[in-house]
Amino acid sequence: MSVNSFDELLQGIGSKITYLNTKWRNSVAPEQRLSVTLRYLATGNSFNSLHFKYLLGATTVREIVKDICEQIWICVHPEFMPDVSEDSWLNIATQVL
Repeated sequence: MSVNSFDELLQGIGSKITYLNTKWRNSVAPEQRLSVTLRYLATGNSFNSLHFKYLLGATTVREIVKDICEQIWICVHPEFMPDVSEDSWLNIATQVL
């Protein structure tokens, strides 16, 4: 993924994946959250191997990937995968044949 694509995706979902620091722990930065998720999706590495690479807990990595995938779907879905009715699918099928 290019730097521009990464920045564009981060800009689109950044506000939804930014969390506040608490007095017990600092939150994971949105850039790192997106990076972990993209690495998981691109390589298929296990959460355990990613937790060593990013120095995060395995459970934290799992929750980050789940959260970021949901946010990507919510934010990007309408633009790149619009809802299509059954009639639209039938029209597409008849055009192909």
